[in-house]
Amino acid sequence: MAARVAAVEVAALGALVVVAAALGEPGWWWPGLVALVPGALAASYEVRSRDRRLVPELAGAVAVVAVAPMAALAGGASTSLAIGLWLVLAARSTSSIPHASRSGGSTGGPDGNPP
Repeated sequence: MAARVAAVEVAALGALVVVAAALGEPGWWWPGLVALVPGALAASYEVRSRDRRLVPELAGAVAVVAVAPMAALAGGASTSLAIGLWLVLAARSTSSIPHASRSGGSTGGPDGNPP
């Protein structure tokens, strides 16, 4: 079942990329190529079951927020705006990860239930 769901998701993603390539402005894809580097780093940690460490968390966050500049570029925004958008979102997400890690992810009281 999981393999079928994954196949459908990959097919849908491929179709959406084709539609974006056809309808979007030229050059919208380069943030995705740049994001492959931190994304591959995060994936390499995940394969070794070490994905809850700081480096893969930060790398994954930087890779995931690459979607925003890709959308901006596809809509016709300038490259400088897309880079600024990526930097702001990457800084925002990477600055929150150490704080969330320090808090231990606890959302409840001593018994684990919300206060």
